[in-house]
Amino acid sequence: MNTNLLNELAFIPSHWRLVPVNGHKQPLGMSWQYHPFSPQQLLAHLNRGRVPVLGKNHVYTVRPAGYALLCGQTEREYLIAVDCDGIKAHQLLQTLLGSRIPATIAFSSGRPGRCQYLFAYHGESLGLRSRKITQEGATLEFRGERQISVLPPSPHPLTGQYRWIQGCRPDQIAIQTVPNAIIKLMQSTFIRRKTYPSRIRGHRRFQPLSAPTTTIIQAQDLLTAIHPRFADDYQSWIFTGMALKFISPSLLYDWDKWSAQSAKYRLGEPQYKWDSFQGFGISDRYLWWLAQQ
Repeated sequence: MNTNLLNELAFIPSHWRLVPVNGHKQPLGMSWQYHPFSPQQLLAHLNRGRVPVLGKNHVYTVRPAGYALLCGQTEREYLIAVDCDGIKAHQLLQTLLGSRIPATIAFSSGRPGRCQYLFAYHGESLGLRSRKITQEGATLEFRGERQISVLPPSPHPLTGQYRWIQGCRPDQIAIQTVPNAIIKLMQSTFIRRKTYPSRIRGHRRFQPLSAPTTTIIQAQDLLTAIHPRFADDYQSWIFTGMALKFISPSLLYDWDKWSAQSAKYRLGEPQYKWDSFQGFGISDRYLWWLAQQ
């Protein structure tokens, strides 16, 4: 295992969500968007040599070449990565901002004109969407929920590895609040792509949304198998609640009872959080994965 990879995990904020990747910047495991690791969790697995990821019907282990930041909502803020691909992309970003790019956490693959900037957003994030602007000689990407940005010192297939911009490592500079111009862009309404119906026996119908395959009784059994320490971790606690509500709204009592195992438990907080869940992202697969940790 790359020693630098292990050492630099110490510089990553403890609430960031990380995804293991291979040497070609590809995330490892199925449904990786819903099963990130904290830096501490990833470090513990890397020290043992392998990292557990989700397969089609089971959990298996991998030896990742690096790791990426999972952008989007964390327990403290919504993280946005702005990826500038070329000198003209930087010029385009400055034009959009109407000023210089704020000094914030930043890193690069080392290719000329390539750089990524991280920003924090503390407002309502439900309306934010990842965006990409492509012009001649410039690609500017704004990454939000379910998007990743590979972090240093993970390998890059062309330059060897990613590296922090001088003085812009997370322990050297505070992450800056995202400029309003970026938020307005990510909240803007774009024309939706067409949804194409499927044909079944000559009839046209739209594909139905996926439904949970886990029963209420199975979910209750899974909760008894999930270690209480996960109720102490905000991210796993929240995601467990989301997964349970995805299965059935009647599982609030079970989540509240499971949450009460934590010393951080506060009466009424599970109900408050439960009411805010809007069916975003987390499915019943998360409970099966967590029960095997």
